[in-house]
Amino acid sequence: MRQRLKIGTAHVDFSDSTIDGPNGRASMEPKVMKLLRVLSGQPGVVLSRETLLDDVWGVDYGGDESLSRAISLLRKAFGEERGKHQYIETIPKRGYRLIADVEIVEQNREALSENSRAPRALASLYRHINARTAGLFVVFTVLALVGLLFFWTQPSAVRFTDDDTGLAFLNTPQDAISQKSIAVLPFADLSGTGDQQYLADGLAEEILNAIIKFPDIRVIGQTSSFMFRERQANLNEIGSTLKVRYVLTGSLRKQRDQVRISAQLVQTDDGHVLWSKTYDESTNDIFDLQENIAQAIARNLDLALDASTEGPLVAELTDDQEAYDLFLQGRELSRRFGHQSKVNAVGLLERATQTDPQFAAAWAWLGRTKMLLSISSKGSETNQLVAGARSSVDRALMLDPNLAMGHYTKSMLQDYDLDFAGSLDSIETASALDPNQPFLVIRRGYYHALIGDIAKAERLMKDGLRRDPTDAVGLLNLAIVKLSVGDVDAAAKLLTRSNDLGFMPARGWLCLIAPLQNGMNSADKCWNDLPDNLKGRYAPVFEGEDAWRTLSNAQFGDDVAARKKVIEWLDVHFKQPDARANAYLLGIYLGLGEPKRFMDIFVAHPFPINAPTIASIWMDQKSYRNLRQHHEFPAFAERIGLVRAWQKYGWPDQCKKAAGTDGSNGRFTCR
Repeated sequence: MRQRLKIGTAHVDFSDSTIDGPNGRASMEPKVMKLLRVLSGQPGVVLSRETLLDDVWGVDYGGDESLSRAISLLRKAFGEERGKHQYIETIPKRGYRLIADVEIVEQNREALSENSRAPRALASLYRHINARTAGLFVVFTVLALVGLLFFWTQPSAVRFTDDDTGLAFLNTPQDAISQKSIAVLPFADLSGTGDQQYLADGLAEEILNAIIKFPDIRVIGQTSSFMFRERQANLNEIGSTLKVRYVLTGSLRKQRDQVRISAQLVQTDDGHVLWSKTYDESTNDIFDLQENIAQAIARNLDLALDASTEGPLVAELTDDQEAYDLFLQGRELSRRFGHQSKVNAVGLLERATQTDPQFAAAWAWLGRTKMLLSISSKGSETNQLVAGARSSVDRALMLDPNLAMGHYTKSMLQDYDLDFAGSLDSIETASALDPNQPFLVIRRGYYHALIGDIAKAERLMKDGLRRDPTDAVGLLNLAIVKLSVGDVDAAAKLLTRSNDLGFMPARGWLCLIAPLQNGMNSADKCWNDLPDNLKGRYAPVFEGEDAWRTLSNAQFGDDVAARKKVIEWLDVHFKQPDARANAYLLGIYLGLGEPKRFMDIFVAHPFPINAPTIASIWMDQKSYRNLRQHHEFPAFAERIGLVRAWQKYGWPDQCKKAAGTDGSNGRFTCR
């Protein structure tokens, strides 16, 4: 976690909440510093007021006045003059962005650097982990895995090389910059009102998805390509960072129902423009425009589709321009972190499906968004949201059985239904329909990790990350796999990179280093310094300072009374008729040595996005071994579909079926 930055000419110290600006040192409130951390994590990126309110104050706190006041305090600390903003720029009707240069003060990042003691300390911790740290290890495992499904943001555009990220597997001959490799950069919005970025992004994304269909070109995924949004980077830097020979750049200017789209295909090594064209068309022709650009790239790069592939490169998702406009806005909001963003996304996607009831992609994204929204909604709203998601996905697949996003979202519902065999089947189907999509390649690897097929999981995740090297979620996924096979040094590097890209759960893993560096007190401090939005996941069982302290004592110390009290509180909570479960609370049961309670509650209280809870069980650590070796684990594994998945996809190394059987009815053992 970055503690000290240089922003413009000012020095910022997050550890003591101070900013040294031209007017001297200013002590800032915690929320103001949290706002600055969010802005500095994505320099040059416009962040909406809604996103900032969600990330800093949370859905139930603050308001526009709080944000405006915090921005004013930051500007004052930075010494900005009224109307002259050299640090934080206001984008009318959109939000704010940090426009000053951001520099990491390297000497204060020793604990997270590759040359620090972190990898060695974590390796030692993993080898010698004892009863006092076992609970902490489980808690951060769950923290990190659950965070995978909550995270969506544009990563900060930090340059990196293979050597300093732990991604040495990228530095292989097949991943050298080749003649056929491309990144589609986000198109610029040049409209007079400046409010069409979602349309420009949608245009670029659909072109990217079209080019991905060609098997003989490596296409960088959206996360990494869009990293360069609004950032000045030369072509050489983009080419070396993303390892691509070509980039597609473009712009969009919309006026009423007309659009002007300019696109250029450029070589990264010498800036040679291989192809360029400007289109002036009606917004009703947007799919034809995307098709024409994709076909032009294919011609100029001599790309060919598989002989079995038919039809246009760009699917005409809808013939209703209003529905498409609503869909693009809803999809963009759905990807943002924060409860209110998801609420607004649902509203837009519902309007899209009402405007065009035959819009399969909108139905699929509506289902996905409702599942994600259910995570942060009240318990009484979960069933309604899940039911709505189920109906939306059924409608999407009825309209288009070959819609990859429909099958992906179906896997989320099958997780909720405790049918992990079905989940993996759906992910396999989605991947077969869109085999070169980096997100699905990584996700497929994640599900193979879930069933204990660690070797295949690692291969798939590496393949996906070669196509999308700044996918912070994928980096942490791969780190978990590395820990499962004991390669802790590589895991630590992956976690450091994920953290540097702004993925908060990676911080929890790096906290594991604290006990060896500074003693158990530092681990306790790390736990208590977790962000409020993560602490909130333990509510309502652990709310307030006293409850949090008791939980801390139970996790780290030899406080038997605290452990007993924590288990008692959890038991009381789950006896309530409307009790809400999540992976955080269940992780406590597992960390405190209660595998039976863990299994009972997991089955009795289904909750959205529960797969990460199971994906963690293959680590070679006492809490997980106790679960796998528990006499009720075979029945549990059969109940949640693991046995059926093993029968179809292969048994994990840790489990062995009885001779002459298929492993059903508890006829297997695990170690």
